[in-house]
Amino acid sequence: MNLNKGHKAKIVLDIMADIPMIDYSAQAQALLQAKAIEKMPAEVRAVYDNPDMRHWLAKRWVQFTNHLSSSNIFWHRSSNDVSRGHTSLYAYKVHYNSAPEDRELVSEAHDQIYELAKAAEEQWKARRSMEDKLRMMFYDIRTLKQAKTLLEPELHKYLPEEPPKEPKPAQASTALVPYVVAGLREMGWPKDKEEAA
Repeated sequence: MNLNKGHKAKIVLDIMADIPMIDYSAQAQALLQAKAIEKMPAEVRAVYDNPDMRHWLAKRWVQFTNHLSSSNIFWHRSSNDVSRGHTSLYAYKVHYNSAPEDRELVSEAHDQIYELAKAAEEQWKARRSMEDKLRMMFYDIRTLKQAKTLLEPELHKYLPEEPPKEPKPAQASTALVPYVVAGLREMGWPKDKEEAA
C-alpha cells in the first residue's frame, strides 16, 4: 500500500495528539480570577461563591498575550470602559485608559502571567519542532511496508491498516475467446484433428 500525503498528515496529527499538553491558558485565567476574587467586596464574593447566583455577575473578556488564549473572568465593568470602547481587560499590560481597579489587578498578576506566557511559547515551539521532525521522517517513506520496516514498533499503531485484497478483474479477452475459437474451427483448426479424422 502506498502512503500518500493524506495518510502521512493523519499519522503525524495522531502522534502529536498523543503528546501531553499543559493548558497554560487555563492556569493564567485561574490566576487572574483568583486575584479578582480577592478584591471582591464580601457581598459580591457571596454571590460569586454560590454557583447558582454567579451568572448574575458581569463577565469580562480578558486578552492574554501570544500563546495564551483569551477568555472570560468575573470582574466588574467600570463605567468608563464602555464609553471609551475598552470592554476588554488586557492581562499582559496595563492599558493607559484602564480603570484604576483594572490596572491594579493586571499589575499584581503581570509577572506570573508573563511566566505562563513564556512557558506556553516554549511548549508551542517544542511541539512545532517535533511536528516538523515527524513530517521530515515521513517525507521519504513511500509505502506501508517501508514504514513498518523503518519505524520503531511503538509507532506502528499510528499507521493505516492495509486494505483488503480485491479480487483481480476478469480478463477482458475472455469474452472474445468463444468467438475467436469458433472462427478458428471454421478455418479447420486444429490441423491435427482433420488428419486424425
